[in-house]
Amino acid sequence: MASSLALRLCWIIVALLTIATHLPASVAQDPLQIVGKALICFDNKTVYNNCSSAIQSSINGTINGTAVICSKSCLAETFVILDCVNDILSNFKFFNNLTIPAVKAIFNAACNNITIGVLRP
Repeated sequence: MASSLALRLCWIIVALLTIATHLPASVAQDPLQIVGKALICFDNKTVYNNCSSAIQSSINGTINGTAVICSKSCLAETFVILDCVNDILSNFKFFNNLTIPAVKAIFNAACNNITIGVLRP
C-alpha cells in the first residue's frame, strides 16, 4: 500500500515537472514551486480515505457506482483533487480540452439528482 502510494506520488511529480517545463514563459511557474504545492495538496489526509474502498469493485462488481461517486464524501474528495490540479496549474486542460471548472460542472450536473444540497459551485 505504502509503495503504491509512493509510486503514484513519483508519477505525479514527474508529470508536473514535465508539464511545468513545457508551459509558455508567461504562465510558467518555478518547477520546484509546482512540486511543493502538489506535495502539500496531495498529502491531504482526506484524499482517497473516505471513498476509495466504496468504489473498489468486488467479485460481484460495484453496485450503485454513480450513487457512491456522488455521495458527499466521494464528491468532496473528487473536488479536492480537481482543486489541487487547478491551484497548481490554473490553465490545465484534460486530453479532451475540458478545463477543471468544466469537469466540476459536469460532476455537479451528473450528481444533481442524486445528492441535492451536497454539491458546490
